[in-house]
Amino acid sequence: MTTTPSVTGLITEASGAAIPLAIVRAGEYAGFAAGIKPHVQTWLKSVHFGGKPGQYALLPGEGGAFSGVLAVISDRDDPWAFSHLPAGLPEGQYRIERLPKGADVNALAVGWGLGCYQFSRYKKPKRLASLAMPREADASRVQAFTGAIGMARNLINTPASDLHTEALADAAAELAGRYGAACHILKGKQLTEENFPAIY
Repeated sequence: MTTTPSVTGLITEASGAAIPLAIVRAGEYAGFAAGIKPHVQTWLKSVHFGGKPGQYALLPGEGGAFSGVLAVISDRDDPWAFSHLPAGLPEGQYRIERLPKGADVNALAVGWGLGCYQFSRYKKPKRLASLAMPREADASRVQAFTGAIGMARNLINTPASDLHTEALADAAAELAGRYGAACHILKGKQLTEENFPAIY
């Protein structure tokens, strides 16, 4: 089996038509809403948007077409507060246009990546919204976090009938090989020779 996780949705660079995404903390929503265009204010009021953590709204442009997204997060940094957007938003490319002051950009990017995870061993993954990696984010760190968590989720989600002892050992060897680490697998009587009699 492969330990490579099905984590997608974070792209290096968005196209020119990428949809802008404004992120606002719940505590600053009232002030933010007071400064946006009147037609957007009217729209948010008409859909009873309360500016609570976890809420998001599709925003209309001057002509009524879909022109952006407003997402509200809590006043503390929580990667999972952002993870519902990839599956909830219409398919397409998005870019962060506004960040709250002092926000942990890496945490937000990790949250998006976690929300893109799909266990695709037995079925084709769904197409989800994608986000351009924020310039302020440490891309390698974000990919390391989402990749490691995705790998663990793949192993957890694989049923025991497929993730038997040999398959788990193969997964460990594959992971070690990917990063140039040593991997020593004990089989059969080697376990007793190495003083592991309880699992022989």
